[in-house]
Amino acid sequence: MVFCCFSSEPPEKSSWKEGSAKAKWDNRLIGMAGNPNQFDTNLMDAPCKAPLPCCCTFLLTPCCGIPTCYWRKKALEQYGNGMEDYICTQGMEYDCCCFKPGRMGDKGSMVCLLLEGCCCSVRGMSYTRLYIMENQNIRPDPVDYQIIAFSNCMQILACICHIAACIVPALNDLADLISCIADMITLTVTGCMGAQISLQIENDQKNVGQVQVAVPVPTTEGGAPAVSAKMER
Repeated sequence: MVFCCFSSEPPEKSSWKEGSAKAKWDNRLIGMAGNPNQFDTNLMDAPCKAPLPCCCTFLLTPCCGIPTCYWRKKALEQYGNGMEDYICTQGMEYDCCCFKPGRMGDKGSMVCLLLEGCCCSVRGMSYTRLYIMENQNIRPDPVDYQIIAFSNCMQILACICHIAACIVPALNDLADLISCIADMITLTVTGCMGAQISLQIENDQKNVGQVQVAVPVPTTEGGAPAVSAKMER
């Protein structure tokens, strides 16, 4: 169902007014589709390759922000300078009113990380994933687009059902059921993100110190020199 109903291609441009903060944010995300690298594992395969991180993230996210805080800290330690580089949402949200990531006393603050993990646990996982993508020039896997789009669609459907239930009280039970299903799907995707982040960090730790080597290639007439080639993960 996921693969049939949702496109695996990224949007070509933002639907927001050109030059607006939301359009700039959308274009920043859309631009990641052109990154040269890819995740070691997509969201669909990640749970089977890292079941423990997936299950822990899935089970603990609804009741506390521990998974969000843990994976953000791990990512900052792997790709940055640890908590010194922390800012709220890792700069993945645009400024809005008094919300100005990095300029409101949040930089390097463990307290702010805990608040972000507890108050925005699901979005916090997305911010960590996007931070890794931006830092490592990783493009999203086509399957990831479809899975995340499906999860977002279910949340929108749940919202529509609750609005309808306000008008027709008889729909309350149906709205609650759809909302429960949507939340389970969202938490499942969050668990997949935890597994994907875990695998990416683990594999990048193993590849630390790996250098680019020269690989001889067949020469053309006249003798073209060997070129430098990098093994793709």
